[in-house]
Amino acid sequence: MCEVLKDRLAFDGKIVTIRGHTTGTMEGSWLDSDACPGVVKDADYVWDTLISLESAGSAAKIHAIDFEEDFAAADRAERKYRNLTKRTPLYFWLRSRKSERCVEFIITGQFGTRREFTKMTYPNGSFLYLGFGHGGQAPAQLVVKSTDDVVVRTDCR
Repeated sequence: MCEVLKDRLAFDGKIVTIRGHTTGTMEGSWLDSDACPGVVKDADYVWDTLISLESAGSAAKIHAIDFEEDFAAADRAERKYRNLTKRTPLYFWLRSRKSERCVEFIITGQFGTRREFTKMTYPNGSFLYLGFGHGGQAPAQLVVKSTDDVVVRTDCR
């Protein structure tokens, strides 16, 4: 994830495979990482290390795509995730040694970003750059082609 965000313009429009922790709300879902804070910067703004996840049918995608999401792969990954996080002896063993943030998804999709982001300034002087996902808080998006796997980071606590 860090490598792609660090060189985001070179990956724009390309199919990539990215590994990261997923977070989500009713408004959207994201890959995030605490491994490379501040990797994407504008002149006066440091972006959170986020990639907004979009479906192939989303109106928010910025590039044309020639694929559909592999929902069977997503179901397999979801089952594996549930097995890792349900309250079994494996779960309690994992929780005693690792945080839930150590569980990461490996997702393939089309990466998208912008060369420049629109800056919106409020009357009080505060500002917001318009990125991707709910609230525009991500500097990039990934249109999901397949959710390939779920893994537990060994270097995480």
